[in-house]
Amino acid sequence: MVQVLNHSWNGKDVEPPSRMGDPAEASGISPGRSPDAEAIETWLRAQLADRLGLFPDDIDIDEDFANYGLNSIEAVNLSGDLENMLGRRLPPTLLWDYPTIGAIADYLAEDTSPDAAAAGDGPSLSPEEAARLLGELDQMSDVEVDALLNSMLSEEERH
Repeated sequence: MVQVLNHSWNGKDVEPPSRMGDPAEASGISPGRSPDAEAIETWLRAQLADRLGLFPDDIDIDEDFANYGLNSIEAVNLSGDLENMLGRRLPPTLLWDYPTIGAIADYLAEDTSPDAAAAGDGPSLSPEEAARLLGELDQMSDVEVDALLNSMLSEEERH
């Protein structure tokens, strides 16, 4: 799908750039370590570029994720990858609350300790339960995912 978007936006096929190793390693980020905003930006730029078939330098850290054509499922997957990379729980609405790479990096650099998960996070899930839930999410349409996220946002606002 990303390649189709690139073709329609750019008028040509775009081959994904070859990655030189793990973006987390390239940015100096490791789980449990508190990375600075620049390291988080570097990681996010590499991830977004990889998903879109672009080069990291083509990604503007102040551009909204939505403007890059990132749909709900891709946003949730990116947030999950970021959560895994940092080794801490993140709000499921992270990319909606902080819609640019710069905003997320600044937010996460303020406090990235494993215990700094946002208040109101639910109980921990086993890896099996998380895999099952992600499988269910993959089966949902974008409209269903948007409705679920809106419901979660509304519930969080009530607390």
